[in-house]
Amino acid sequence: MRRRATRWALAVGALCLVACTGQGPRGDRPVIPVAGEPEVGRGAIIEHGCGACHRIPGIPNADAMVGPPLEAWSRRAFVAGVLPNSADNLARFLANTESVRPGTAMPDLELDDQEVAAIVAYLFTLD
Repeated sequence: MRRRATRWALAVGALCLVACTGQGPRGDRPVIPVAGEPEVGRGAIIEHGCGACHRIPGIPNADAMVGPPLEAWSRRAFVAGVLPNSADNLARFLANTESVRPGTAMPDLELDDQEVAAIVAYLFTLD
């Protein structure tokens, strides 16, 4: 009986550890469903000049420090410091920055839905 209780406690502890880290049993990152095309997003990031404010891996000359660096985006906890990091919340912020974080320095880039989805897809490739 005691051995069964110990195994049960270890199993529950392992599940809690997996849930807390957001990683699978082998350390895999969870798959985040994203509708856009990452390469289209990369192009939109370049076209809209996001690198003028952010450091962004894979984007030429995107090494500015005005806004936060966007590397390892998929491991971030929050979007704009206020929303839990998810594809939907990032899309919401990119589509209307002021509605998510009033007074933000992030400009409204007037992105269309396809550009928003593509940029989200690109950022979630950054691990």
